[in-house]
Amino acid sequence: MAAVRSITVDAVGEPGARIFYLQVQAESGEVVSFLLEKTQAILLAEQINDLLAELAQSQPELPVAEAEKSVPLQNPDFVRFRAGKFGLQYESSRDLVELEVREMVATGMPAVIKFWIRRQQAKTLSEHARNVAKRGLGHQ
Repeated sequence: MAAVRSITVDAVGEPGARIFYLQVQAESGEVVSFLLEKTQAILLAEQINDLLAELAQSQPELPVAEAEKSVPLQNPDFVRFRAGKFGLQYESSRDLVELEVREMVATGMPAVIKFWIRRQQAKTLSEHARNVAKRGLGHQ
């Protein structure tokens, strides 16, 4: 899959009863939404930060990934599935991060969807996910 147009994490509802979403907009304009837990949003942010820090150490010639303006969540009319696990991998030849979203299932084979995001999109996603998670803790 080609690099995505946008990616975001956001929550809908009141603190204590919020529903968290990971939402990706493909270059084609298709919007794909996934349900996730607040703790998953925080863990994804930490995994991204760890990956970017590792890249800064191992490949210091790379420009620093600066966060961009986060995109607003579109109405998640259709949810592809509830996210279970995430995987991140850096592809140096394309300077892209592969984000793998694995479905949470009790039995059987989980669905797996992979997206390619720019490092700047990853940084933005990480920062925004942390801010969204903090909103429910009285930190506006």
